Amino acid sequence: MVETFVSRRWSFRMLFVATAAALLFVSVLPVNLGRGTVPAPDLLVLLTIAWLLRRPDFVPAPLIAAVFLCADILLMRPLGLWSALVVLGTEYLRGRHRVGGDMPFFAEWMQVAGVLFALTALEWLIFTIFMIPQASVGALGLQCVITTALYPAVVFATQSLFRVRPPRAAERDAVRRGA
Repeated sequence: MVETFVSRRWSFRMLFVATAAALLFVSVLPVNLGRGTVPAPDLLVLLTIAWLLRRPDFVPAPLIAAVFLCADILLMRPLGLWSALVVLGTEYLRGRHRVGGDMPFFAEWMQVAGVLFALTALEWLIFTIFMIPQASVGALGLQCVITTALYPAVVFATQSLFRVRPPRAAERDAVRRGA
C-alpha cells in the first residue's frame, strides 16, 4: 500500500516536470500572437502554487528550484533570481498551508495574490538596486493582476485535468508517516 503512494507521488512529480517543460516550450516559441500590449501571465508559477496547495508532497522545494532554474536559463532571465524568489514564496505558502489546513478558496486566492505581488515587488526592487533594465512598474503590475486573475482557471485545470486534489484521510496518514 505504501508503495502505491510512493509511486503515485513520483508519477505526479514527473507529470509536473513534463507540464512545466511543455509550458516553457510554448513560451520560447517564436510566435507573435499580438501580445505586445498585454503582458502574458506566468502560468508556471500558477501551476506550481496550485499543485503545492493541493498536494505539497508532489512538488518539493528542490524540484521547484530545478524547474525554475531551467526556466531562468531558457527565458534568459538573471540566473537564479526568479527561481529563488519562487522557492521563498512557495515555501511561505507551504508553511501557511500546514497551519491553515483547509481554507476557503477566496482566502487562498487572496493569499496567493499577496505572494505574487510580493515576489514581483521584490524582483522589481532587486532589478532597480542593481540597475538591470526591466519592464515598467505598470506592466509588471498588470502582469501580476492578469496572473492572479487566472489562478481559479489553473486550479480548475489542476483538479479536473491532472486530478491533483487534496489527499484523503488514508493518504494523509501515509504522508505523515513519511511514506
